[in-house]
Amino acid sequence: MNEVQSIKLIISEMINLLEEFDLTYWSTAFKRFLTEIDSNFSQVKHDILRNYAGMGSFNDIVLEKNGEYPIYENDKFSKLRNDLYDLCLV
Repeated sequence: MNEVQSIKLIISEMINLLEEFDLTYWSTAFKRFLTEIDSNFSQVKHDILRNYAGMGSFNDIVLEKNGEYPIYENDKFSKLRNDLYDLCLV
């Protein structure tokens, strides 16, 4: 699997989790990255990385539903987020 395919797979999995937890702002942003990645790979990687900085950023997301913070889903999301960051730095 090449770098673009790996990033697409991670983004798709993240979108599923974001939608499951009603985080539509973030799922919409990542859907846009998914549609643009083939035509402008370098720019999309840059745009993704920009979402990791600052207060209230993508890096601060904790998945929550009905006052519950499911450990499995949050651990999975955290791993995906870290993997995506690492791939975008290359």
